[in-house]
Order: sequence, then C-alpha cells, then structure tokens
Amino acid sequence: MLKSYKESTEDLKKVANAISILKDKPEKGIHDYYNLSEHGIVFVDLKQIIPMNTIKTQAELNTFFGLEKTSDIYVDGYLVDSKAYKISLAGISDIELIYPNTENKLSSTVLNIWTLPLEKRYRSN
Repeated sequence: MLKSYKESTEDLKKVANAISILKDKPEKGIHDYYNLSEHGIVFVDLKQIIPMNTIKTQAELNTFFGLEKTSDIYVDGYLVDSKAYKISLAGISDIELIYPNTENKLSSTVLNIWTLPLEKRYRSN
C-alpha cells in the first residue's frame, strides 16, 4: 500500500493513522519481530482495512507452493522468524522458491516473498 505513494509527508498522512519507529533491537523472548529490527523497524497503522480473504497464514502459503507447513518464509530477503505473522496478498510483488545450495546454506526449500518491485530490490554500487 505505502509503496505506491510518493515519499512526501502529505501522501503518508492520507493513508496512515500513525507511524512509529523502533530504533533499539528488542529481546528475542519478548517480541516476535526481534530478528527484523537490526537497523530499526517502522510500524504503520493504515487507514485502509485489509479484507481477511486477502490475508494468508505462512502455513497456507507454504502448502500452496508444495512446501511443509512450517517451512521458513522470508520477506524481501529477511527471515520472518515468528510463524504468527500473516501475509497480505495485496503487498506481494513476486514470490520465489529458494532451493538449498552451498551458498545460501538452507536446509530446505523456502519462500522469499518480494514486496519490492524488481528494479528496487538490489542496490547498485
């Protein structure tokens, strides 16, 4: 939702009730998102209500792609460590099946869900 808007404050005010930023790394035992916040995390309370039929559990996505229900899922290359998080289909740009190899050291096939368009995924040096 936010990715389709320009980065101006006025545009963000149109779609968000509140935006908060967490700069400190939370504790693993207390917060589900601890591994996603190494460089901080932004929480956005959207004005738009996302219909429940467009939200999938991680188990549902894994099953759809023929993986074990408990397989890991990554979003934009970051592991979603908590299985409690659900994924909005509206935010998905692309989904990749990542197979284990010597470079990624995965023990099983996983999903990587892209919310970024292809041209914004990788930094150029």
